[in-house]
Amino acid sequence: MNRMLVFLNVVILFLFMSSLVFGNQPLQTTIELSLDSNNAIVNGANVSMEAPVQMVDGNVVLVPAKFLAETINCSYQYNSDSKKVLIKKQNPSLYFDETMYPQLINDIKNAKKTIWIEMYRLMDAGVVDALASLCGKVQIRILLDKCKDNIQNKLYGCSTSCLVRWKNQKSIMHRKVALIDDEILYLGSTNWTKPGLHGRNWELSSRIVDRKLADTFKVEFLNDWSNKSTPKYP
Repeated sequence: MNRMLVFLNVVILFLFMSSLVFGNQPLQTTIELSLDSNNAIVNGANVSMEAPVQMVDGNVVLVPAKFLAETINCSYQYNSDSKKVLIKKQNPSLYFDETMYPQLINDIKNAKKTIWIEMYRLMDAGVVDALASLCGKVQIRILLDKCKDNIQNKLYGCSTSCLVRWKNQKSIMHRKVALIDDEILYLGSTNWTKPGLHGRNWELSSRIVDRKLADTFKVEFLNDWSNKSTPKYP
């Protein structure tokens, strides 16, 4: 088995700080490593690596590159022919007005596992059709506000793999958030409607590939889905 190691400084306590903030606290990743051990502590939790940490020449520490890349939310690719490793970090993207639409449709159509959505209004025909084409192939969960327009959504009851629920509390569910395949987050002001996605409204949205942010949203979504919504239109 190929074991790719990356050269790092002798100090083996790493702090990776995200530029994003959640709950007034900056998101960060702390990695603690011990020489000659394949166990790491990531944010206080034990994680097994594919190879032990090693020191060579007395001042160079070798750490498994795949472990390091995935822990700091980067993609990892190893080319066995060239014997090269590619570690890539996707930066967040900002979209103004209608510019998000092509990327959003592409991400929906290429989803492999899950699409979870919390949306005030979801009525755009292109988005609805793209989601409907995945019914039976991908787990789709959509939590909508009680806005009357949403009751016309043809995704409602279309498949057991595509479930729609409605916020059952008095306050408005005003979020515009989607999580695709546990890592792609869409956040912003944009309702998935014709005015929101096709230029009539002034909107701003972001596309972020970050598993830690995704995990934070997943906790909130599952709580909303289980405790703050109903499968029947209220």
